[in-house]
Amino acid sequence: MAGQDISKQFEKLRSSFQKGFRESVVNIRLDALYQQLLMQHVFDKPEPLAAMDGWSISPEFAWWLFQHVINEQPRKIIELGSGTSTLVIASAIKRLGKGRFLSFEHNYVYFEKTRALLEACDLQHYVDLIYAPLEELKIGDQTYRWYGLPYDLIENMIGPKQLDFLLVDGPPAATNHHARYPAVVQLRKYFSASTIVLLDDGDRVEEQETLVRWIDFMGGNYSHKMLSNVRHAPALFYPVQNSPELEDGEKAFTNGISATVAQEVALAVESALNGMTVDNSDVKAKALVDAFYRLREKSLHQLKRQVESELNTAIANSTADKKQFSLQMLALQEREAALREELEARLLEKLDVVTRDRDDLKAQLTALSKRHKLVYQSLVYQLGLSFYRRTRRLKSWVKMPLAMYRVMQRHAASGNPIIVEYQDPSGRLGKPKVKLPTNFNPDMSNPDRVLLNANEIAKAGDHALAISLAESHLPIELAYTVHVLRANAAIAAGDEEGWLNQLNGYLAEFNAAPIRLDGKGNIFDRLASDPLPPVMDGPLISIIMPVWNSERTVRRAAESILNQTWRNLELLIVDDCSADGTWSVLLDLAAIDCRVKIFRNKVNVGPYVSKNIALMQAAGDWITGHDADDWALPQRLENHYNAMMAANPRPRASITEMARLDLQGRFVRVGEKAKFSRDGVTRKSSVSLLCERSFFQSELGSWDCVRFGADSETIDRAERLLGSEFCEFRQIGMLCLEHEDSLTGHPELGVSPESGVSKPRAEYAASWRAWHKRELSAGRSMRLAFPPIAKRCFRAPSIMAVPLGHIIRNSQSASVASNFEPVTAICVSRRGEFVPQVLLNLQQQTHPDLRVIYVIHGFHIDTETVRRELAGLKNLTVLQITDKETFLADGLNLALDHCQTDLCAKIDDDDHYGPDYIRNAELALKHSDLSNVALTGKAMHFCYVESANAFGVRFEQKQNRGFTRVHGGTLFWRRSLVDDQRFERVRQGTDSRFTKGVLEKGRQIYSADPYDFVHVRYANTANHTWQIEDAEFMRPVTRLADGLRLDLAYSNPAIADLALPSNDLSL
Repeated sequence: MAGQDISKQFEKLRSSFQKGFRESVVNIRLDALYQQLLMQHVFDKPEPLAAMDGWSISPEFAWWLFQHVINEQPRKIIELGSGTSTLVIASAIKRLGKGRFLSFEHNYVYFEKTRALLEACDLQHYVDLIYAPLEELKIGDQTYRWYGLPYDLIENMIGPKQLDFLLVDGPPAATNHHARYPAVVQLRKYFSASTIVLLDDGDRVEEQETLVRWIDFMGGNYSHKMLSNVRHAPALFYPVQNSPELEDGEKAFTNGISATVAQEVALAVESALNGMTVDNSDVKAKALVDAFYRLREKSLHQLKRQVESELNTAIANSTADKKQFSLQMLALQEREAALREELEARLLEKLDVVTRDRDDLKAQLTALSKRHKLVYQSLVYQLGLSFYRRTRRLKSWVKMPLAMYRVMQRHAASGNPIIVEYQDPSGRLGKPKVKLPTNFNPDMSNPDRVLLNANEIAKAGDHALAISLAESHLPIELAYTVHVLRANAAIAAGDEEGWLNQLNGYLAEFNAAPIRLDGKGNIFDRLASDPLPPVMDGPLISIIMPVWNSERTVRRAAESILNQTWRNLELLIVDDCSADGTWSVLLDLAAIDCRVKIFRNKVNVGPYVSKNIALMQAAGDWITGHDADDWALPQRLENHYNAMMAANPRPRASITEMARLDLQGRFVRVGEKAKFSRDGVTRKSSVSLLCERSFFQSELGSWDCVRFGADSETIDRAERLLGSEFCEFRQIGMLCLEHEDSLTGHPELGVSPESGVSKPRAEYAASWRAWHKRELSAGRSMRLAFPPIAKRCFRAPSIMAVPLGHIIRNSQSASVASNFEPVTAICVSRRGEFVPQVLLNLQQQTHPDLRVIYVIHGFHIDTETVRRELAGLKNLTVLQITDKETFLADGLNLALDHCQTDLCAKIDDDDHYGPDYIRNAELALKHSDLSNVALTGKAMHFCYVESANAFGVRFEQKQNRGFTRVHGGTLFWRRSLVDDQRFERVRQGTDSRFTKGVLEKGRQIYSADPYDFVHVRYANTANHTWQIEDAEFMRPVTRLADGLRLDLAYSNPAIADLALPSNDLSL
């Protein structure tokens, strides 16, 4: 019994072995045949075949793929998962003589392997091989591990509805269930009506299920079929409306080999393999291939005749359909023209009617307005109105004679017996009256509350009554505040000019220069002033501005400081970990004006910790502040400083005032005259505190490290320390924006006109007042250290607290970005004619500590001549390599041997660099969103193509993010982070090899914005090491203009006109 079981098992094992052996023989035969075909017609070198392994596509699949690309000639191709297939497609495109496709690989080892094979076979110019690590992707309820595809690149190189062929060979099935399903879902927008998808390993269960899901996703408009006689069973996924039949060559390959042909091929292969020796293997293989071609031609002849017949029939049918379609199109065009004419006639008729009605209404309105004005300005009406106003209250009777006298005075001034010269500021108001609150009792007997009560009436909708009451009851010293009511009335009437006149009338009371409006949009966003005489001398003033999510307002706020008449200033801006585009705006401001210093917190800590961080870096003799949503009047600093210098004694700390407006320009928070407001409109401006830096640092120390309310605490400390020396000047220094997102206007944490000071602010104020009083009476110091000690000096509500760890983390990182480090610019040049351009590029740089190393590479000019021509450069070193045949890397490495700085910038001799290029490159390296950045550059960059006279931007959207490649002329790196990496000695690709080395060291590369650099593509392509046709170079370029437009590329356009060298220097 046991013997029988062993016999059965042995027989089963023998059968299995024989089956496996037969399959191996078949595989060997196929490999021998198709590898020979691939060597003769696809690959020029054996490396791709040698690299084939169990994970590669089979040789017959590679041959099918090559034939498909050659015969179908798809223009737009995407491959997911690189390898042998990448080389096959690239070889086919090279054979066709045009084109380029995208290939994405998630495995860095395979990415490098494929890249090396492409370079070895000289196929790298026909494919964009991109490293795309897997990322989590959510589709419906399922999460996949999918390629991190650069869709902006796909958008530029492929375009919507332009994809012809998609090869899906990744990611591996082990990554997740239905791993390749996202391919069609994520790339669907790029599918054309005839896009074909080729899915490798189509016989696997998951791939079969994926095909079914794809068909369902495409709404049943696609079908699929397997490629027969091909190992790994690739599946074709194709549109139903297209013929499911393959083109004739592919059909002959997959289905056209008859049994006789297949048998003859098998015998030929068997014979060749059995008889093959070391000496005659090539001869036998060639004979085998020749036999295969003869047999293939026999089997294809009949199919070709059949296809030709069907094609002729299809052409005849198409001609008839085209003629019928043309007749139908002509009829439709005639019908469309008739309908358009009829519609135009009807619209013109209706327009005439509407125009006449509108003119009639305008005439009636004009007549009514004139009648209204005559009535309102009549002597009888004004006398009656004055009488009515004075008889409503008993106290007002005593003012009756004065009121009548004023009316008669205006009447006499008009020169008209029936007209009183009186301007109605609300004559054009269309806003309906709003009923005042029932408990509203405007007590005009209190002169301090007249403006408050009049403003309440105006807010209810009756601006005319509000202005009249204010004019009648305001005391003489506050009469000017009626400008505020008139300005708000003008806003309600849509009268911008009237608003501007009234605002400037109010500001004139404070000797402030008039303002104007620029552009369109909200009034507050358009505030501007005419140029005023600058103040060039005087001490340096440091203005500190904390910002958070202020992308919309921070530019105008900063510009209002930078445009001050007081020119000797520095603006220190601290981004408190914003989540919007604030940091990009700050980078731009820092690039435009060297007086701007920017810092970026690691974690959010609030405005006062941010102020303290900036204070550590401030260099001014005086310190003040500004908020990210306010607009400083142009003479704010000048007037404030002059007032201090004129005071006796000269105060070491003082504040001015501000007024609050909303976006539409309305004055808000109009109240009564009180301690915090001299006239009911202006308020003490805490942020305007101008303090001598030495006093602030020695006596005050810092702002209290809480999230809000610390300005008031700091000012009170200064007042108690200075006594009468502390001053409050009657000046308006800024117009502050009132909006719902402001910290002051916060409903629970701010200060409300209705509910007053919020509870946390009130508790905080009571706490610090008690501490101030206690410390002052005891004669102890009230200095607050920064970073603060672990225990607070006085209590603050928990909602205001900032973790000490966050404070320390930000304060320690702030010093990293406080100053510019020395940078060495390295330029290696083979061409003496570009020396003037190198000189101009580097001489105009605004970086404060720039060194230059210029390497003469192979042209025979002595170093002293070049040194004289570059005499305008400071810290210049000139080196020379006389052997022209040496590599570019030799010159770069020679420069690195002589470089004494940690930061380096590689400069190309034939490109253009804006004045702020190196300065901004250092900022980008230090302040990118990424950690562990060792190199920065520009993947997206401006370019000029001389042959087409075209200026544009290349690789749009590849900016301000991590990337694997940047333009070689924009490399900017920190040597210590890349272990003083050297450049590799290769004929081409020196820069890309360098960036690859950075990534291999575990460092990141940051692609900055495209500004301040223009790559020039000269008509004489011999000037470039990268040999590529201009048309191919232009493919990812978005054309912007004709000619070389440096004004569009430089962040400081005023320099652009000076940035074109005369090229009159001959070396």
